[in-house]
Amino acid sequence: TWIAGLATGSPVLNKVAADAAESTFIAAGLINPALALATGRALPSAGESPSKFLPFRRGRYSFPSGHTSAAFAVASAVDVDLRDKFGYWQTPVLYGVAGLVGFSRVYDHKHYPSEVVLGAAIGTAVGHWVASKPRNRKPAVTAFATPSSVGLTWRFGAAGKEDDAE
Repeated sequence: TWIAGLATGSPVLNKVAADAAESTFIAAGLINPALALATGRALPSAGESPSKFLPFRRGRYSFPSGHTSAAFAVASAVDVDLRDKFGYWQTPVLYGVAGLVGFSRVYDHKHYPSEVVLGAAIGTAVGHWVASKPRNRKPAVTAFATPSSVGLTWRFGAAGKEDDAE
């Protein structure tokens, strides 16, 4: 998609590619591994009870499904990006394909249904957030100190100028 966007000069295709990549990275590359490590559920192939959780142990990365998160992150980001141009015709196709990814994970005994549902929810939420956040705006970063901590704010102004509203 990114190469097609470069070749055609299409800002829509460039945004679709960027949002799909970013949402996949956040959902399946950051959130899922953190949750999987924190929950410590083994894959169904391990033969353990699905209610057995051993947090912070290596090799126990079943909960939630990373493949499903990635599929739904791409589907939701692409869906949001294409709505202005095409309406909603692509929505059932995109989510249907992502749903088949989740189904295949359960069918192949790689994940429990609860893991697929959580992966789908994470991917959908992240994809919508990434595709809906402001673009082409000048960020304003402010650091501040309080008596007990240091903070950082990031706000977006209008394109090329800073907006005073937070």
